[in-house]
Amino acid sequence: DGDYVIFGSWESPTESKKNGYLVIDHYGEAGAQAIIDYWVNDVIPAVGEDLFRAASRSIFCDSLEQSGNWSHQMIKTFREEKGYDISPYLFLLTSPNSLEDSTRVDVIKRDYYDVLTTCFNEYHLRPIREFCYDYGMTLRYQTAYGKTLELASTAANVDIPEGEAMMIRFPIDNVRAQAGAVHTSGKTFYTSEL
Repeated sequence: DGDYVIFGSWESPTESKKNGYLVIDHYGEAGAQAIIDYWVNDVIPAVGEDLFRAASRSIFCDSLEQSGNWSHQMIKTFREEKGYDISPYLFLLTSPNSLEDSTRVDVIKRDYYDVLTTCFNEYHLRPIREFCYDYGMTLRYQTAYGKTLELASTAANVDIPEGEAMMIRFPIDNVRAQAGAVHTSGKTFYTSEL
């Protein structure tokens, strides 16, 4: 009785490996906890806690280069934040113009990227920053580089936001967004990989 297009969606880890190394979930609590556990169980004991505390000023996280934009917590967080289930609309995130109602598509995509930013800020950046504070350190991070996240918001959730001039679309606008977060949140440093 007509033509159909069938879309399939499934949940899997963000990415199994990048350059030979396992990639954690940057949008869920488990990923941040894996980073913290690595520092607490491997790095700090290897260095010695006293030396680590005396010699460490900041933890640096490089650009986000994983291929996925998902977390096991995404559906639950999306429902809590936006009041509806994104599951029936997942196909819209990768297939433009899949519905006749383009305004609805725009709202769903905007909601998705807003929740993705919330997940990155709340479940990834904040726990790692709190871990840093426990050891008297700051968190320096190339936030949102390479991903569709709200740049100023992510920059406001670290102590030293860092940008990167190479391969960023609209580099001047990105610098302005991060620098704006630095100025409005009272931070004293903003760095850039040139």
